[in-house]
Amino acid sequence: MLNVEDLKVRKQWLVVFLLMTVMTIVHQIIVYQFDLKLSDEIPMRKNIFLLISCAGMLAVNYLFYHCAYKKFGTKFLMFFLILSPLSLVSSAIIYLWGIVPYVNYFPGYWVLTVMSFALGIGLFVLNWKMRKINLRIKYAKV
Repeated sequence: MLNVEDLKVRKQWLVVFLLMTVMTIVHQIIVYQFDLKLSDEIPMRKNIFLLISCAGMLAVNYLFYHCAYKKFGTKFLMFFLILSPLSLVSSAIIYLWGIVPYVNYFPGYWVLTVMSFALGIGLFVLNWKMRKINLRIKYAKV
């Protein structure tokens, strides 16, 4: 049922998805550990918030991986196809208008942000391709 091109797209999706997951965790660690506004927080509470945030994100990402990659589902992919452009546009507006202050406590932050945007766009394209593949497989089984 899966041809060579489909397997290639699925492998690319998995790599970009895992990179995006790692980038999100790195971003959260940087914000929670180096943000000067959070420096007054009790360190243990700050670390608990970081742990809860990362655990929640990993749980959602595992559910997405399981439904989209393992079970050939389309609903989560469609949800993220709708949500991703809204998230990318709103994030770009927030950064460009200066609603989020410049992060001067971590020099590579802007590189991380640009890489996150690039991975987000790549994941959007691969989600589209994965949805097409999963729809084809879903209707081939019927």
